[in-house]
Amino acid sequence: MKGLVSKFSLMLFSLFLVSCGGGSNELPNSAPDDIESPYIISTIPNSEKDNVATTKYIYVTFNESIKTVTTDQISIHPFNNESVDTLNPVALNNDSFIFDTITNKLEIQIKVGDLIPKTKYQVLVENVYDLFGNALQSPCLWEFTTIDAPAITSGKTGVCGVLEKAPSKVNKVVAISGDKKVSLFWGKPFYGTADNYQIHVIQGTYDPVKLELTGDVLSFIDRNVQNNKVYTYMVRASNSIDKSAPTFSNSVTPTVGFISLVPSSKLLSNNPNRGDDFGFAIAISPDGLTLAVGEPNGDPNIAPDSGNVQLFVKSGSVWKRGLVLLADSPTTGNRFGSSIAFSPDGKTLAIGETFGDFNDAQDAGAVHIFNKAGTDWKKTPNRGQKLKSQIFTTLNRFGTTIAFSPDSKTIAIGEVLGDPTTAADAGTVQLFINIDGTWNSDALLTAKAPTSGNGFGRSLSFSPDGEALVVGETGLSPTSNTGLVHLFTKLNNTWSHRQVLQAKVPSTANGFGISVAFSPDSSTLAVGEFQGDLNKVTDSGSVQLFIKSKATWDNTPIKGAILSSQIPRSQNKFGKSVAFSPDGITLSVGEILGGNITNVAKSGTVQHFSKAGADWVQVPSRGPMLRPTTTTNASYFGNTLVFSPDGSILIVGELYGLQDTGQVSIFDTSQPITTVVANFQASNTRYHASKKQL
Repeated sequence: MKGLVSKFSLMLFSLFLVSCGGGSNELPNSAPDDIESPYIISTIPNSEKDNVATTKYIYVTFNESIKTVTTDQISIHPFNNESVDTLNPVALNNDSFIFDTITNKLEIQIKVGDLIPKTKYQVLVENVYDLFGNALQSPCLWEFTTIDAPAITSGKTGVCGVLEKAPSKVNKVVAISGDKKVSLFWGKPFYGTADNYQIHVIQGTYDPVKLELTGDVLSFIDRNVQNNKVYTYMVRASNSIDKSAPTFSNSVTPTVGFISLVPSSKLLSNNPNRGDDFGFAIAISPDGLTLAVGEPNGDPNIAPDSGNVQLFVKSGSVWKRGLVLLADSPTTGNRFGSSIAFSPDGKTLAIGETFGDFNDAQDAGAVHIFNKAGTDWKKTPNRGQKLKSQIFTTLNRFGTTIAFSPDSKTIAIGEVLGDPTTAADAGTVQLFINIDGTWNSDALLTAKAPTSGNGFGRSLSFSPDGEALVVGETGLSPTSNTGLVHLFTKLNNTWSHRQVLQAKVPSTANGFGISVAFSPDSSTLAVGEFQGDLNKVTDSGSVQLFIKSKATWDNTPIKGAILSSQIPRSQNKFGKSVAFSPDGITLSVGEILGGNITNVAKSGTVQHFSKAGADWVQVPSRGPMLRPTTTTNASYFGNTLVFSPDGSILIVGELYGLQDTGQVSIFDTSQPITTVVANFQASNTRYHASKKQL
């Protein structure tokens, strides 16, 4: 009975567990850019024609959250004839300003009677700072009129409109490289009108050129570049008055190489059966030659549904079926293969069995250690220890997640229903260290405030530099809880809780922390929130990026780094899995119920993002989103993502592919494909892609 119940429940529970070219994307030292400054997106009233009632509020919408506003930063003055009456401002106090952190809209409350009918007013916003201390890019000055006043015919109107001055600098310049070309995109100026844009190649291998494009053109493709050379660009906006300050692009290196749309290989179970979950967990050896695929409901002859791990060994360009690994005592429903990890030195393979049994606690969970025999994994590995929880209790799910430290000397094991002393079923992460070939229990980590059912340990990752360990706590049960990510650091061989990271807009049951991944340089952390309601699309999902600042991490996502699907739809669950490419250029994201443009065949997608300067943008040059070759509703394509160590392949698990048996697709990252041109949206610095042959 246990096997039937656990198999059915865990098919549901599984939801909650766990290139093109463009070389360097860093900004040149000679080209500093201050695009991190906040700016104003819209105002209400927004033009001289928008005559407002004397009791109406004034609204200012920013591109990001700002610090508390005071009367020193915002003022409203009436006009007296044609001059601003600076001696009689509209009465405001610090309580007049109400900021909505979800919409980034500032409401300026004006008392009844403080606005005079048939009067023109001037609003000045200045010295406003975002949460990171960056100042407003420039003072914002505009005018409006109250009921029945004459229309404004000159001066400053609209969103910080400046009719008699040069435009501000353009909103971000993003360079994306391909095969012998660089695509350049930019947004309109923050304020002012641009009649044209001037483009300069300031770093390249051919003579600098100056191009001039009309003001309605916001992109350019440079086909004069050479592969494997570095290029940087500068864009200015100009009109009849003057030109703006320059905005610099990121540096790029054109090369050949894309993620193929068609998998080069598909791996299937040696005994495919519906509901066996082949591909639930995937790991690749450090030399890139052995692929381990978990099938936690697999059916070895000795115990149906006990689970197994199947090894595939690379021979040339072909993946050949290798060994099948089993638990020491296969038992129906024990889910051996729920988690897998190779040690970075390639000598050890750890496999989770989330309902593994010990004499003193049935179904508590276990982790099995296998040690490589000889020079590769073709020979049957030596069975090592069977690790158990420090506080093992039935149904604690020890082994839900596994991660090795970069030096291979420590294993972190997630136990999502572990029982710390302060809260039953809150979850723990347990550390084991290798001393002379034996794994010894070392430390037990818990959430800062353990809460029953919060799922601490749902995701795990050591930073590549070995200085940090992050643990996801999704907060999915009860649904009134929000997800968190906990960061631990090591000092004098002791791991201590250092910091709690949260979503930009924390919400209940959003699954923040379902997936985590560090960039190869350890400077950026990607966190999946697969049930997030980005832009009010229920459970569409998002991925939020955090950046390390000296010794600490910003505890809210960095500006411009909340990533969403190209086709955000309700229940698509974008962010279930995340993976950085080894070169740090690409971040791939699994969207397990993603569909096509009409949301038909929600079989899942994998989408790619590339770093441009300080921001991450959806990058067409890595290829359109990946989909399974056979679209079947709810096949969970993208449930797991793994790059090979050399970045030459991307491995994608499709949990219910091939008629619910599960399959794994391997995509080459060096096969040219049709590229995509992007339409840059200045309002949210995101790319929306449309296919086009270049």
